[in-house]
Amino acid sequence: MIALKHLLTLFSIIIFLVTCETKKQTPISTESIVFQTTDQSELFFKNIRQSSYRLTEMKTAGINIFYPSAFENEEWIIRPYLVHNWRIDKAFLMLEIKDSLITPKFEIGKVEIQKLVFIPETHLDQAIFGLQVYNSIIQHDSIFVLDHSGKLLPVFPTNELKEAYRITCVDFLQLVGLLQ
Repeated sequence: MIALKHLLTLFSIIIFLVTCETKKQTPISTESIVFQTTDQSELFFKNIRQSSYRLTEMKTAGINIFYPSAFENEEWIIRPYLVHNWRIDKAFLMLEIKDSLITPKFEIGKVEIQKLVFIPETHLDQAIFGLQVYNSIIQHDSIFVLDHSGKLLPVFPTNELKEAYRITCVDFLQLVGLLQ
């Protein structure tokens, strides 16, 4: 009887883990973007995920900026970071593009190439573009940027940076309740 209880417990844990991982591999609709956080999501981030980030506090503005530690001392083209405005309980996925790329044009896809131009006018524009890149990562699409000479460069030179980008997006999605 005890063995059966252990087997059921193990089976339940496996189902839970598979379910959680599946949600994190599902593309996110850019039409469903929200920025509102909850106390629960903020506590989870602060207690579990915040250690993966370098924190910059702007207390007078009520803003905390979280830069992924994985991008420190690495050569990157696009770097995501999270901005949490704790006064209004909102979180934003923001992107920083390498200075040498004045007007970055991105190409995403395997068979059908989708051309995107990054125009960061609002936090919504940045989140939409950022989640398009996230969706491409989880769909295993190729992601390139066109430099000034017309040469295509991989956006993520290493798998570690690609995974760090994906994890940052997952943290944003969990903060705003789009992933549980």
